[in-house]
Amino acid sequence: MKDHNLVDVVPNNRKFTWNNHRLGKGNIMERLDRIMVNISLLSSYSTTYATNLPYSTSDHYPTTLFLEAHCPLGPIPFRYNHLWSSIPTVQEIVKNTWRQQVEGSP
Repeated sequence: MKDHNLVDVVPNNRKFTWNNHRLGKGNIMERLDRIMVNISLLSSYSTTYATNLPYSTSDHYPTTLFLEAHCPLGPIPFRYNHLWSSIPTVQEIVKNTWRQQVEGSP
């Protein structure tokens, strides 16, 4: 796993992926099925998670992987709180800050 930068994505709703369908103490549940994903793939998506679906005729729960891309919402609007104007030193602080040279700027 480490040699190939793989991560095991654990399902968020059920710990086990297999069930022998026996009742009582004979019931065995194990996590046999895994989703292995390369770390670089995970970094391409903002949200990644796995979910086990209900089983029907099989003794395995089907597992799905969800990859959700980040959707940019556009530029963040500038917010101005009018209370800032009531503080006498705010104008001077803003002026001094704007005059400062920022590293990397001309």
